[in-house]
Amino acid sequence: MNDSRSVLLACLLPVGLAIVFHSLLVYRSGGEHLIDPDSYLWLVRVTELSETWAWYDNTIARIDVPDGMSLHWTRPFDLLLLAGTLVFLPSMEFDQALYWSGMWISSVLHICLLLALFWATAPVLDVWRRFLALVAAFGHVGVLVYFVPGRADHHVLILLIFVVSLGLAMRMLLNPHNAKLALIGGATLGLGLWVSTEFLLTIAITLGALALSWVRHGGDVASRNWWHSVGLSGVLFLAVLAEHPPVALLVQEYDRVSIVHLVFALLALGLWTVIWAVERRGRGLGSGVVRLAAAALGALVAGGLLYLIYPKFYGGPVVDVDPRLGPAYGNDVTELQPLLPIDRDTLSNFLVFLGPALLSTPFLAVLLWRDRRGANWEAWLYLGVMTVTFLPLALAMLRFAPYVGLLTAIPLAELLGRLMTASNRFVSHAAVRGALRFSLVGLFVFGFAVAGSAMNLAGPPPPRPACGLDDLIGQLNDPAGLGSRRQLILAHFDRGSELVYRTRHAVLAAPYHRNTAGILDSDRIFRSGDEALSRGLLRRRGVDLILICADKDSPEFQYEEAGFVGGLLRGRVPSWLHRIDTPRTVAGDFMLFEVVR
Repeated sequence: MNDSRSVLLACLLPVGLAIVFHSLLVYRSGGEHLIDPDSYLWLVRVTELSETWAWYDNTIARIDVPDGMSLHWTRPFDLLLLAGTLVFLPSMEFDQALYWSGMWISSVLHICLLLALFWATAPVLDVWRRFLALVAAFGHVGVLVYFVPGRADHHVLILLIFVVSLGLAMRMLLNPHNAKLALIGGATLGLGLWVSTEFLLTIAITLGALALSWVRHGGDVASRNWWHSVGLSGVLFLAVLAEHPPVALLVQEYDRVSIVHLVFALLALGLWTVIWAVERRGRGLGSGVVRLAAAALGALVAGGLLYLIYPKFYGGPVVDVDPRLGPAYGNDVTELQPLLPIDRDTLSNFLVFLGPALLSTPFLAVLLWRDRRGANWEAWLYLGVMTVTFLPLALAMLRFAPYVGLLTAIPLAELLGRLMTASNRFVSHAAVRGALRFSLVGLFVFGFAVAGSAMNLAGPPPPRPACGLDDLIGQLNDPAGLGSRRQLILAHFDRGSELVYRTRHAVLAAPYHRNTAGILDSDRIFRSGDEALSRGLLRRRGVDLILICADKDSPEFQYEEAGFVGGLLRGRVPSWLHRIDTPRTVAGDFMLFEVVR
């Protein structure tokens, strides 16, 4: 069954299913809305780039005026969105073409991810186990929610590069003398870090795995690690040049690629340059113990130098984030919420997003122990270290759940394959055996998500979406009314990106950690029980309009019991605010006020 037709069928069947799935979702929604505030802001950012071609300008002027908000995003995903726009440009205007590029880009990258996963798992899985890995990845809710149509966000690109890097790392571990493969592997990791500094963790684990591989095998394996560091350093060098103008090449940034990360890669390159040079001269690195000591000492020296130059590097990408943002910002962002099961709701989410790990992780541990002398052991160990690293992170923060979903799909496919093989000894009837296999796949891949969803159905109904902006956009854009001039809107930060994209107005806050002043000032105004303080902040920031949602499921209702917003929700409107009538369709939800000067 390992002929080319089997490979083609095993690869294209899940891909075809994904194409149908995405097409149905777009058809059902009519393509009317993007998902997540980030999607809207990516389109704003690309629109501004197309209008000004100010490549190095990362400031969104209409957020946190008058200074604007500097974004931590980088340009590779912008270029992908622009490339998608070119596909639609012959038949529509640029704005509409960009919108449809944003609508479809996650779907296209999902197809690419499935193809990449099929390729990446070839070193450790046979054809039909690779097919099962695609099914497991496609059926994982934590992966799927990031790839639904309308999510124009660089997370989809990050996950694609992550899967490609897994495949390259496993091949490097199993083919330790392939310099070209190592160069491409390092370059891929550099591209991942260019897209997001979230990739640092993947790089650190991969560098550690390659170092341990050299400790085990010695010899010319050091050259592979040297070429890998060359690829990593080369791409990061290009990234720093691409993201920073010449006058700012030495600016230290930790939440986006900068000179800090290039120095990190160059220190790794320096370490392997020394080790490879010593190995080539035969200077006594022949034993595993000596190599382990050399690697440990080299890592200690390189890490120490990095600490002396950039001590904040070890604080991670969020080292410069204002800790005051936690209560005002982090508690309201969905992807920052924990999955640790402490009650029924969190247990339900745990089962939906991380349930398959309950099967695949113990199986992977057993596999590593029983096959510790197997030819693919280092590749499985690499996957195991990745899994036990990302799993606690996912328990602490939902945004890491897709990594766990992709990682666990691989051992889960191996487990399913072994169970299906074992079933041949007990079930002889072909139809019964087929039904058993189908049931196993359904149970292992979808069972946890079904169980978690059933727990949600048994509890109180989930909150309905509150206060859609559709019916208000026309009023905000009316050239004879509110749209006659640009105004500064105070609204909950979750609405900021969509307001900037769909109107000409500016907003005080949007859900980004660099928007510190805007988020904190918005929170002070909303939360304060001192009307004079709220009015003073509104005047200082030059706010023209206040937009709040009066729906009980809205984030504004956290201020219902007290504070400035609480008073407005209860109908206590100060004399210096003028309530503006909103369209009848949203009159029960949105409340819109004009600040009287």
